[in-house]
Amino acid sequence: MHMKTTSIELNEQHKVDVYSQGAHVMSWLCDGKEQLFMSNAAVFEKNKALRGGVPIIFPQFGGFGPGQKHGFARNLPWQPIETDASNRLLFQLADSEETRTVWAYTFRAEFLVELNDKQLRMAMTISNYDEEAIEFTCALHSYFRVNNVENACISGLQDCLFWDNGTPFDERYADERSEFSLNAALDRIYFDVPANIALTEQQQTRIIESRGFNDIVVWNPWREGAAQLADMESEEYRHMLCIESAAVNKPISLAPGASWTGEQLITVI
Repeated sequence: MHMKTTSIELNEQHKVDVYSQGAHVMSWLCDGKEQLFMSNAAVFEKNKALRGGVPIIFPQFGGFGPGQKHGFARNLPWQPIETDASNRLLFQLADSEETRTVWAYTFRAEFLVELNDKQLRMAMTISNYDEEAIEFTCALHSYFRVNNVENACISGLQDCLFWDNGTPFDERYADERSEFSLNAALDRIYFDVPANIALTEQQQTRIIESRGFNDIVVWNPWREGAAQLADMESEEYRHMLCIESAAVNKPISLAPGASWTGEQLITVI
């Protein structure tokens, strides 16, 4: 299936590509270097989530609720909206007969992508147009490209409580490390995190700033997990690390007429 791409290009060295299905950020070049991971085995089909880039998770993160895992927003076409700035793209998704069969609320979602010289800003706004309050969990499921995941270092999560997927949700521990790297599979949510954390590899650091999101998800399936994913090659885990700005522990609750915005700003230094 051919998917429509919209791009922001400041110059040959700084560019971002977004696909209309899922308003999915697929590629981000900064100083000519790709910052996001996209699997060579990603499946480009209607209603199929893509493995890589920045999937939008809404209105449900993972299995935290009765609905579809990771929600429907990443699988549906979003409508482009005109903006008055050449470095911005804006997309909109509204409730439809299809969405109301799985989530019976009237809403509007907007996703703003803004590209600057060394920074990518992504902002998701959810507005409640229903007559009753709505509640949801969500995330910007960012897949970062790394040369070797074992050499990539995460810092800024010291003393944060975390939960490991597969354990009871009330079983939480504090991470006492000032920085850490991965040498095995990890599927973990950190709660009430600082606004900024850092991903460093070799001479490049990416500062990941969350606004409106209280949690951070860190995920890599490692070799065994990747082998179980039909849309990921077995050795690709080496070149990806998901660091996701998320709202999981405390679902977002919106009264009728209210709106909420969550942002992820990534700055390369």
